[in-house]
Amino acid sequence: MHSAAYRDLDFDGRRPVVTVLRLLRPSRGRVLLALLAFAVKDCPVWLLPLLTANIIDIVVEHRPIQLLWVNAAVLALVLIQNLPVAIVWTRLMSRITGGSAWTCVPPSPAGCNSCPSASTPAPAPRCCRRRSCGTWRTSR
Repeated sequence: MHSAAYRDLDFDGRRPVVTVLRLLRPSRGRVLLALLAFAVKDCPVWLLPLLTANIIDIVVEHRPIQLLWVNAAVLALVLIQNLPVAIVWTRLMSRITGGSAWTCVPPSPAGCNSCPSASTPAPAPRCCRRRSCGTWRTSR
């Protein structure tokens, strides 16, 4: 038998994608920004082979040295942007996952005394801070 904490999660094992979308619904904007930041963060992985091939062609075909410097500058710019964008992406992802973490709901009328591990009752307007209590659920 599942505890009350698990009954409030709204997990549907038959439709896991729907469950994930439901849990991420409050953070839709952050998810889209995180996807954009991920694409920008990973662009060095996509551009590095192209720039390397271009540099090899410049050297082998004895093209002007200015083209080599242009490619080196583009490569440096792409690599330099990686750290700040990775920080933005990490911050967005942590906010997304932190936003769908455990939050508490108002306790039962009995207060925290209804928790099996409660030692002192909590004031009525607060929620129970014990995960073993049935007043914990995920945020929606």
